[in-house]
Amino acid sequence: MKKLQGKGRTAALWTAAAATAAAIVLMALPIGAVLTFAAGPQEWIERCYSYFDIGVLGMSGNGFPFLTACMSVLLLLWVVWHAVWRKNPGIDGRLVKLLSVVCVVTSVLGLFLLSFSPVGYGISALLAATSVLLFLSI
Repeated sequence: MKKLQGKGRTAALWTAAAATAAAIVLMALPIGAVLTFAAGPQEWIERCYSYFDIGVLGMSGNGFPFLTACMSVLLLLWVVWHAVWRKNPGIDGRLVKLLSVVCVVTSVLGLFLLSFSPVGYGISALLAATSVLLFLSI
C-alpha cells in the first residue's frame, strides 16, 4: 500500500486528529456507556455514564470504556505531534498505528460487555476511521 506524502499526509493526519477529538467529545458526554441494573425480578433500569467515569469499572467490572478514553487522549496527542513535528516516522509511527488499533478493539469490546448505544457505535466508527487514516499516512 502506497503511503500518502506531503500535503496529503498532513491532511490525513489532521483529519485523523479531528476524528479522534470528535470521539473524545462523544466519550465525555454522559450517554456513551450504558449500564443495566436489575431493580427486581422483572425490572431493569438503564443508566448512562461517560467513558471517563471510573464508576463504570466499579459498577460493572468493565474497564474498557475508561481504558478506551485514556488511550484515545494519548492517541490524539501523538497524532498531533506527528502532524506538526514528525516528518519521517520510524518505530513511533508503528506504535501510533498499534495504539489506534488497540483503541478500536477496546471500544468494540466495551460495547459487547455493556449495553449497546448509538454513541458507542459512533465512537467505535470514529476510532476506526482514525486507524484507517493513520495506516494510509504513517
